[in-house]
Amino acid sequence: MLHLRVKRVQSPESRVQGQRRILARNASEGTSSSSLSLRERAGVRVPFEGVQGPGSRVQGQSYRDSGTGDRGPGRRCSLTHPSSLIPHPSRAAFTLIEMLVTISILLILAVITLATVNMTQTYDRIRAGARQVQSYYEGAKSRAAYAKDARGIRFLLDTADNTTASSMVFIGPPERFSQGTVTVLREDVFLPVGSTAIAAGVDLNLNGINDVVNIAYPPIWNNLAIRNRLSDGARIELPRNSGNYYTIAKSVNSGLLNQWYLTRGYPDSNPTLVPGPGQILEYSLELNPAVLPNQEPRPLGTGIVIDLDNSRIPGTWRTGGAGSAYTQQLDVLFTPRGTVTGASAGDGTIHLVLAAAQDTVNNIPPGAGTWQNSTAYTVGQWVKPTLDNACLYLCTSGGTSGGTEPIWPTKTGNTVSDGAITWECYQVSEKLLVSLFTHTGRVSTHAVSTYEPIPGVVDIFREAELGREIR
Repeated sequence: MLHLRVKRVQSPESRVQGQRRILARNASEGTSSSSLSLRERAGVRVPFEGVQGPGSRVQGQSYRDSGTGDRGPGRRCSLTHPSSLIPHPSRAAFTLIEMLVTISILLILAVITLATVNMTQTYDRIRAGARQVQSYYEGAKSRAAYAKDARGIRFLLDTADNTTASSMVFIGPPERFSQGTVTVLREDVFLPVGSTAIAAGVDLNLNGINDVVNIAYPPIWNNLAIRNRLSDGARIELPRNSGNYYTIAKSVNSGLLNQWYLTRGYPDSNPTLVPGPGQILEYSLELNPAVLPNQEPRPLGTGIVIDLDNSRIPGTWRTGGAGSAYTQQLDVLFTPRGTVTGASAGDGTIHLVLAAAQDTVNNIPPGAGTWQNSTAYTVGQWVKPTLDNACLYLCTSGGTSGGTEPIWPTKTGNTVSDGAITWECYQVSEKLLVSLFTHTGRVSTHAVSTYEPIPGVVDIFREAELGREIR
């Protein structure tokens, strides 16, 4: 016999009404809403246990809603408390104070992170610049070995700051020029204090006045100077083929207007006599090396320069003594064997300080002495805290420091009082040294030392002198 079972489909509205009837019946039997569990009051669907009305096979048998209204033995009926249909207030947002506190914390973390990232990026660029200088040194030595002639590099002054170099280019050997003759004149001259001629003069005739050995030169020298082939520090052989070399410089003082002179005295036959009419000599002049064909200057990198004022450089890179201006020929030449030749050969070791351009603009030194208590400081002196905080401090108001170390600010431009002294904060970037040992041609990179042989005096080249390289 065929039996058909008809399943009644119950709508959602009918299901809710049925659940309400069950709750009403339970309430009439003594079960109040106050006895409902916390989960039921919160509107969470929970199993309904207890008498399910007529038709139940077992008192207390659990039922489950099949979704169709068909409740049979062994099924559980999940009901929703009517209170869940009523909207309850919920705390789904932050208060204004909580939001402000959160934003403040995020801003502080962002500033710290940004400063750290900027310092790291700057140091990475300095490292890249140091590798580039070292690579150019090695490239010049390789070119010299290949050409079996002198090759080198020229550091070019930065257009915005002529105390720094920001690019470099490969150069060839110096050319010889010997057209015409020169007349060597030894003269007694009175020039203003600080004159480059006075600094270079020698009292040859022992009369208490420096003698400036002037050179009457061919007019073509002016053309060579205009073309930047002849400049201060050029070497001249007098007389030609004698093996005796001198350096020349051009004076712009009123007493020697546009006059070339020797930077050391020329030994004439009778130096104790008063200046004579001069000697006419053949000469051989070394012109400035020319840039190799098809070579363009290569910049060190954005915001990275060579700090010439704090580097140890050849004397020929300056127009005069210490503190004078830099020439346009910051040259280093290598022999085919890889050693340094030319005017820079006798300078021992060349240490170049690579730094952030912003530090050189503010004249921040590579290092400074540690702060000392009860110590006199003058305006312009720099110190660092006893605990490094990546800042240096400039004395803007001199006096004697206090007995205890001040609380140092860490933001550029902020100041702090220390006894009678005012210190101004400058954040600084790390610096590196690229060292060239002229006698061997060896090139290496080193950290800037903070070693103080005496309190307040820093030997920034100590790491290089001890051979502690950065790999």
